[in-house]
Amino acid sequence: NYDMEDFSLINTSDTYDRRDGVSDADTFLDMTQAMTVMGITTIEQHSVFAVCCALLHASNLSFADIGEVECALETENPHLGYVVDLLGITRDGLNKALCYYEITVGGRGGKGGETHRKELSQAQAKKGVEALIKTTYGAMFKYLVDRINISIAGDA
Repeated sequence: NYDMEDFSLINTSDTYDRRDGVSDADTFLDMTQAMTVMGITTIEQHSVFAVCCALLHASNLSFADIGEVECALETENPHLGYVVDLLGITRDGLNKALCYYEITVGGRGGKGGETHRKELSQAQAKKGVEALIKTTYGAMFKYLVDRINISIAGDA
């Protein structure tokens, strides 16, 4: 089990203790009830929570040098398994996405051309994790706003 303090994404604020007497458990229950009222199914809610958990774990991913510039995800990092399981992706796919980039020159419509693959440094891969977290969170936030707007428009 992990606590809030265990995640790099949120452990820099040191403001975990509520001083207003509000119960996080009660607030969570209120939120899930509101999501249900807005037409967000239990399955969709669980998916949203899984993505949030995956992003927290992704903030703790680490990399090992495997060459002069090249790096790879540290496979012994306990957070890696959570990220790939919760997002439904493979370790190899995540490693390729974070530690390499490809450019295809020539061809049309994704066909033909010459593909070049380049290694990324640990610093670049860490920036990739940050971008993945921000982009995924942004997409999830937009999804929730769109779902809420559809629900509100349907009630009008």
